[in-house]
Amino acid sequence: IEELERKLISQSLEKFQWNQTQAAKELGLSRQGLIKKMQRYNLYREED
Repeated sequence: IEELERKLISQSLEKFQWNQTQAAKELGLSRQGLIKKMQRYNLYREED
């Protein structure tokens, strides 16, 4: 289940060009809740 959640969060962030507010809204989370999950799963935007 954790891998699925990580994948959904990652896909949503990519869809919205890492706009956390829009991704959180799509996922039904608060922005702060999304940030906590990003930290939990070590999801960070890769710099070009």
